[in-house]
Amino acid sequence: MAPGIEAPAPRPFSWWWIGIALPASVAVGFTVAAILWGGTRAEHRDAFDTGWKSAAAVLAVLAAIVAVERLRLGQREHHRLLAADQAKEINELSAKASEQLGSDKAAVRIGGLTDLERLAQAHPGLRQTVVDRICAYLRGPYRPPPRRTNRVHLPSSADDGDPAHEDGSEDAAGAERRLELDVRRTAQQILKRHLSPDDTATFWPDISLDLRDANLVEFDLAGCRVGDVTFVGATFHRDATFEQTQFRGGTDFDDADFTGAAEFGESKFDRTAYFVNVRFAVGASFSGASLNGAYFQSCFFHEMTSFVRTTFSRDTSFTSAVFMDDVNFTSAVFQRETDFDDAGFHRRAGFTKTEFNSSPSFDGASFREQPDFTGAQVADADAGHIWPAGWIAEDGGVHPED
Repeated sequence: MAPGIEAPAPRPFSWWWIGIALPASVAVGFTVAAILWGGTRAEHRDAFDTGWKSAAAVLAVLAAIVAVERLRLGQREHHRLLAADQAKEINELSAKASEQLGSDKAAVRIGGLTDLERLAQAHPGLRQTVVDRICAYLRGPYRPPPRRTNRVHLPSSADDGDPAHEDGSEDAAGAERRLELDVRRTAQQILKRHLSPDDTATFWPDISLDLRDANLVEFDLAGCRVGDVTFVGATFHRDATFEQTQFRGGTDFDDADFTGAAEFGESKFDRTAYFVNVRFAVGASFSGASLNGAYFQSCFFHEMTSFVRTTFSRDTSFTSAVFMDDVNFTSAVFQRETDFDDAGFHRRAGFTKTEFNSSPSFDGASFREQPDFTGAQVADADAGHIWPAGWIAEDGGVHPED
């Protein structure tokens, strides 16, 4: 039986009470006749007539009960056969989709993905299973084709592929990778389409994603709502968009590689978010995001990074993070302990109007340029803070030492 499809088990018909009902009807007939027997032949005849009619009425009720029971059993058998047919159809469609996904033709693989989508839309119990299969496909080995553009971009071990020929042509392998890119974009679009709560008719709630070590191209979950997600070791080719995404479960991006811009603006993380040892090759933005605990330890931010108006509700760590370009924490709020120990700031670090409601630590942090704490607020100046050299917390703010 396919997952999510259950046929009702038929309840066996109980015959024992029929053996009781038959003698009971005879007893009813005799009892009625005895009560009405009387003293004349006419009264005897009337009593006998009423008695057998009473017995017949009991038997008629018994016959009706048997008919209803047979109808019920017939209905249950009908539902069982329907469920069996439905399960068979699902298994056949699933097997067909699996065969299509293994095809060497991109159009056939796309057909397999759309068949899986229709299957999950029609059968809610199969949605997580279908998403797991789509994620498994995206986890398969893949190297994107070269971009058809003259834009100079940062070299990377996870770059978009070999350069295209000078005349714009490409070999058969490059053409196949471009066709495979269409398949992968279809898979990613299916995820986005059904993880967006805007359309209740197509939204699949409580879906988890396992995309560890996946190669994702122009990945977009903007405005989506997801459960547990893991992108451990994933490579995001080109820009990745998670703006206004709601992460309802555990979130793990450890060892991920963002080769393009990473957009997490106004996203919401209900549980601790892990970004340990992540490489952001281009700009990264968490502006307006809400993180319920975050670990950015040993992250590498190559270009401008924004945490403007970001709220960190629980403990946050940027230990050993490296910021090669400007980083902006303007109006960010740190509710709990904040750790910038051994972090490296190679350009401007702005903490303008930042709120530190617990004890921040910059122990061992290095700054190529003087950080800016203008208007920063500190809830408790005596909470054992460790500030960058030349700065001190007093009078509810952070000020240069005299």
